[in-house]
Amino acid sequence: MEISPSDYLAILRMEQAKKLLKETDRQVKEISQAVGYEDTHVFMRRFKKYTGLTPGQYRIQESET
Repeated sequence: MEISPSDYLAILRMEQAKKLLKETDRQVKEISQAVGYEDTHVFMRRFKKYTGLTPGQYRIQESET
């Protein structure tokens, strides 16, 4: 598997963020900091690129399933 260390870290962060969004009521800002992003806007852009949804949309979608 050809993946750079930075891409691997980004995947780990996004998967942890997805888990926190599903399993907690923590605010997006808190989750972004918990997974290593100081800038919430950067986190939100990267999350949307990774999942196709904003963190809020993802949380709503997951609560409906």
